[in-house]
Amino acid sequence: MGGGGTSRVFVAPRGLRRGALARATCGAQSRGVAATAVSCSPAVRRSDAATRTTVPHFRACDDAGWSPVVDLDAPTTWFPPTPKIMRHALMYVGGFERNFPTLTPSTTAFEGSDGQSHPYPPWPSSADGLRVSYMEKAGKKFVAVRVADGTSDVVLKNAMVMVPGEHFGFGVRLSGEPTLVEDDGAILKLLEDITKKNAGSSEELLQIRKRFKTAAVRK
Repeated sequence: MGGGGTSRVFVAPRGLRRGALARATCGAQSRGVAATAVSCSPAVRRSDAATRTTVPHFRACDDAGWSPVVDLDAPTTWFPPTPKIMRHALMYVGGFERNFPTLTPSTTAFEGSDGQSHPYPPWPSSADGLRVSYMEKAGKKFVAVRVADGTSDVVLKNAMVMVPGEHFGFGVRLSGEPTLVEDDGAILKLLEDITKKNAGSSEELLQIRKRFKTAAVRK
């Protein structure tokens, strides 16, 4: 604040934290606390122990020998928190014709076109959403065959064709390694379409969807 102003001010209280919608500014040094309501005043020197603050965000002011003050008339801006998107994962688990008939929740390998057994790679440690296993059908069609979260692991009776963009977001390329997807909307659409195609045996899938929506709201 400039000298000679008439704005009402008070010394920043102990405990004022980031999110107070202000910016602490001390000469060339500044530390973001929020928007525009806090500055430092040379009117109160650091020798006045009663007005010094130990709040970490205002130590720049304290180091400069000034006390942080809040302009009660300054406009403030509220910034809503950025929602966190879950990370889902898709994993290739072999050719459909060779592997789907023997797939179970305990399966950990697939038979390749070479006739050899290939172990599944580990799921990415950062995946905190759904884990969808898929196979390749003739004609380069990729179909979801297994869906898991932290509670359930369901092998589908009816495989579901996965549509790029619609079911796992745009710009996502499938490969032999697990693929991370940060698109809750697309993965939820995939899960709902899987559930509809497996309507006769979808109770566990409905529970997975319920947990998915609860987690998405909480994040």
